[in-house]
Amino acid sequence: MEKRPAFIENQIYHVYNRCNGYEPIFRNFGNYDHFLRKYHEYLDPYWETLTYCLMPTHFHVMIKVKNQPPEKSPASDFCIKAYSDFCNSYVQAFNKQHSRKGSLFMRNFKRKVVPDEIYQRQLICYIHNNPVKDGYVKTPQEWHHSSFHELNQMNGEEARQNQIIQRFGTKDDFVHAHVAEISPGSINIKSENVIQHDLFGSSVYMRMPPIDVRLHNDENYRQAG
Repeated sequence: MEKRPAFIENQIYHVYNRCNGYEPIFRNFGNYDHFLRKYHEYLDPYWETLTYCLMPTHFHVMIKVKNQPPEKSPASDFCIKAYSDFCNSYVQAFNKQHSRKGSLFMRNFKRKVVPDEIYQRQLICYIHNNPVKDGYVKTPQEWHHSSFHELNQMNGEEARQNQIIQRFGTKDDFVHAHVAEISPGSINIKSENVIQHDLFGSSVYMRMPPIDVRLHNDENYRQAG
């Protein structure tokens, strides 16, 4: 039996779940919006969402557990209950809208501890690039149901103050890191320019060739969303 880690205050986790079978968990854009509203309603008191991506059949979030008052310590039981209440709320609304019955998600959601900064940066790129790897879009900018879409629209000052973008150095490095995660070796890096102890530094990428991925047409995207 898989042992799932407890939620510990100030620890960062990768949390993810998928459909119970092959049925999509989002059938229209309203489903994505309602999912996020309920997610924040139930889970914001217990954890901070650093990165997310919602896909037609699954979702990923990178979260940091918040400090809790003594009456809600240890935090793990409260996080798990809040997640369960959130899922139940979303599924009830989904079932009502689509005239269906029964479970929608896998019963036991997954979570993994994110141990260090390098792992965090890799996970951020992995989460945001899910729609590209699955062939729904060509670049993460094009997928509206993720935090990349929001982060990519930030102006210079907003980007400099954002804790996710800061993990990569600059906004350009943030974008370039996502390209490199999809197509390793596609960007030439001058190793002498890489900032010491940093995975990505400023002005280290010399070229960005097109990403060669399978691209679904617009009709498929509308069906997925």
